[in-house]
Amino acid sequence: MDSQRQLRVAAPVTSRQGLGFGNDRWPEPVDDRGQPDRETVVAEIERSLQAIAGDAEIVELRLLGCDGGPAGLFTASGFFDDARLAAVEAIDADESWHPAGTYVTLNPVDPSLASGDLNHFVERPERSTADQDIVHRSRLLVDFDPIRPSGVSSTDDELALAREVACLTRRWLEVEFGWPDPIDGMSGNGVHLVYAIDLPTGDVSHELIRRTLSAIADRRSTDRVDVDTKVHNAARITKVLGTAARKGSFTTDRPWRRSRLIHVPSRLLVVSGEQLEAVAALCREPVRPCFRPVRQDAARAMAAGTPMVTRISRPTRELLSGLLANESSWNQRLFNAACDMAGCGYGMDRATELLVAGARPWNEDEERKAMATIRSAFSRSRRPARSMSFSPSCSEFITTWRHGRITINELGRVTSLQSDDEPRCEDNA
Repeated sequence: MDSQRQLRVAAPVTSRQGLGFGNDRWPEPVDDRGQPDRETVVAEIERSLQAIAGDAEIVELRLLGCDGGPAGLFTASGFFDDARLAAVEAIDADESWHPAGTYVTLNPVDPSLASGDLNHFVERPERSTADQDIVHRSRLLVDFDPIRPSGVSSTDDELALAREVACLTRRWLEVEFGWPDPIDGMSGNGVHLVYAIDLPTGDVSHELIRRTLSAIADRRSTDRVDVDTKVHNAARITKVLGTAARKGSFTTDRPWRRSRLIHVPSRLLVVSGEQLEAVAALCREPVRPCFRPVRQDAARAMAAGTPMVTRISRPTRELLSGLLANESSWNQRLFNAACDMAGCGYGMDRATELLVAGARPWNEDEERKAMATIRSAFSRSRRPARSMSFSPSCSEFITTWRHGRITINELGRVTSLQSDDEPRCEDNA
């Protein structure tokens, strides 16, 4: 990279106490004035991963938009149980593949997902961490993103506005609701505040976090800076602070930057459930019902023609409903969803029709790519994400979820394509 396209560097990092993740090392700060050297960047990434991971046994690092030359862009990912090794691998990959962004799972991942294959990246992985692979909700991301044309980096002025809104929001949460000090970082184009939380996985926690972020966005977003409300899912990935953000084309006004870890508290205190509820109560949206199972006699289900003996996962239901249409990793999610539906007994033609409608590719090339992804998934043998025993002699649990124009029951059957303003649960009887 020539000197005119060097990544911009923000303020130096303050030394703080370490937070685990495989060990309790916390490297001493180094002088990183000007363009930082390799060891400076590795040390900062290590500090960032320790702070985000906390007591997680493993994390997934994911590189999006890697440069594959004639083969085109690709995604790479790997599971890591050592922050130092992860930092070194991330820098090596950055120098080789020049990814658009390097990300890490926000919450602890089920260690069995890695199958012992740790501490290296895999190109074009067959699967990535999904919501059902998260064992605990330990972090809440509040992402302040300058409003600008899509697909471009932010200007220095836009980034400064995001910092201003983030500082005011942080103070508001502290003074009005008693929230503790968060991890503070510059993502390359915006600002991240990462709070420690302690919640189980599941729909109740998901809804609480969704409403909390919606309330913060309602009260603190401006006409120039947006608080992202889409970062509420359990398997959310967040920028590895210290790595490069290469969004769009490099220009003098909208440069690529190296993200930075600005501040980590000496003790990262947890935002309590009550403190989350107090903010969530400000949300203007109606409460969405959780997916509570509804008892239905199995014989009646069979008589009604319900054929599935396994149920599709929540991430698949979200993709079918169009909730993930604007996600940057939608193609990987589409592959996972197609594998899920194949394992649940769907035919490829029917699954393709539903998945393409949910993924909403934005042009013909993307639609062809989506259909190729689905064919690839159906060409491989996949186990269903979750299974449910089905016997005429026992009761069965069925839940129906509606969103947009698709109605899906928990047994994995799309029951209708119709308009519906809010998701809701109902008895299929």
